[in-house]
Amino acid sequence: MRTIFCTLTIVAFMSLSGFAIAEDKVWPDGKIRTFQDVRSKLNNSSPNPLTGLIDLANAGDSDAQAVVGAAYFIGDELPKDMALGLRYLRMAAAKGHADALYNLGVIYDEGNGVLQDKESAFKLYLSAAHKGHPQAQNNLSRFYVDEVVIKKNIVKAHMWLNLASAQGNDGSRTSRDAIAKYMTPQEIRTANQLAKKCLESRYKQCD
Repeated sequence: MRTIFCTLTIVAFMSLSGFAIAEDKVWPDGKIRTFQDVRSKLNNSSPNPLTGLIDLANAGDSDAQAVVGAAYFIGDELPKDMALGLRYLRMAAAKGHADALYNLGVIYDEGNGVLQDKESAFKLYLSAAHKGHPQAQNNLSRFYVDEVVIKKNIVKAHMWLNLASAQGNDGSRTSRDAIAKYMTPQEIRTANQLAKKCLESRYKQCD
């Protein structure tokens, strides 16, 4: 079964305060999804998975909304319609769908199809990060370094990179090790303690 859209990771290194943070731009979704992945929700009622997914999204299913929204936004498998894609992504995000929150974060971070809004991007990444989304955790760390939205906090940046790395995000591991060179041993210990507390609380105590 062909994937509903191609998932491609583009890593762009951004020089920030003497070190580089690897920025994840995973399109269109933080996870590889196929029509088959969500076909079980259709109960085989539709011979056309695409039509079935749209119907499911219109019925309020957040997984389908996230998939259909991303597909419309980038024009893969569905006609490109950024406005409609944003509508579905926002519906899924309103229900706390981590992938939709992350994708909207990327959209506002880049100013792609919307006015660039770093504050909104930060809030969306933060919401997705608290749901365990590794790409969101990675991208969130940049905001604790570049001081565009919030005050610089290298300990928090290390914490989020560490959490993303723990889920297998290679770019996050590289960035975590890079910024550690600019931290004191005590700062690293504090960051590790915060990461452990966050993980053990299932991302509920990460502030």
